[in-house]
Amino acid sequence: MNQLSRGKANVGKLIVKEINVATLTQTGTHNDLILTPEELTSSIVFLTGAPDAGYNVVFNILYKNFYTIVNKSGQIATLKNAAGATTTVADGAVAMVQNTGVDMIALTGQSGTQVTTTGVQVLTNKTLTTPVIASIFQDAGKTKAMTLPDTANDTLAAIAATQTFTNKTVDSATNSFKNTVMAYAGNITRAEMVAGKTLVAARAGLNIKVLSIKIWVAGAFNGGAGTSFILQDTSATVTILTALKAALTNLAKISTEGLAIANVTEGAGMVGALTAANGINVVADAAWNAGTGIDIVIQYMYV
Repeated sequence: MNQLSRGKANVGKLIVKEINVATLTQTGTHNDLILTPEELTSSIVFLTGAPDAGYNVVFNILYKNFYTIVNKSGQIATLKNAAGATTTVADGAVAMVQNTGVDMIALTGQSGTQVTTTGVQVLTNKTLTTPVIASIFQDAGKTKAMTLPDTANDTLAAIAATQTFTNKTVDSATNSFKNTVMAYAGNITRAEMVAGKTLVAARAGLNIKVLSIKIWVAGAFNGGAGTSFILQDTSATVTILTALKAALTNLAKISTEGLAIANVTEGAGMVGALTAANGINVVADAAWNAGTGIDIVIQYMYV
């Protein structure tokens, strides 16, 4: 034998020595087959014999190895360890498995890519059981980070779920509640009556329905120039209330609740819905030069 041939033969011997093979034989029963320490170091495990039913092959959790299982026993073999999940190998099948020290995991007979601990991969059809997640990204580009509440055990609010809120403060100025009575209360100065002012902001996709208006006048607007105090929707399409200058005497009180008041007219926007996606405006009247201001309360709802 020349030197090259001898080298090839030695390489072959080395490879065979590295690949240890174990054969486990079941003889007429279906008792558990427990691998010995020597067998647990094997890379290939043959299952043979003639068991009378399916049986378990038990691996030690301390031997976290990969195995090729060749089942020629005539029955289904269940691979397990003392800790967690099992996997099965059908009769006549060859399977690659991993003993993780917790579970026996089948590495063959599955589609997809093997998941790694550090690779960037997309997981599909997976269930995470009580994961620890401090923040998540809302978009694939990772530009919209959302931080989860750092609080005691709690439940996140869902869009369509029936839930009870506790310890919440909701500002009606920036939130819309359909079919719920809301109120605007504020002061309108004479300068704002001259320039015009938005009292209730529009909400996209919603109509405002005005329910009542109360006004307290400070100063004698009727003693100077100016024509009338008018409330309209923000597109100036629907008039809610018109109070002529004659009604704006000092300390006058005007209310849409009760008897009609001279020189005050309710428009189509009183109780009827305003134009969609419109708010409530004070119409500008540049001629006002008397009076101090008006306190006003408007009750309304989004419909």
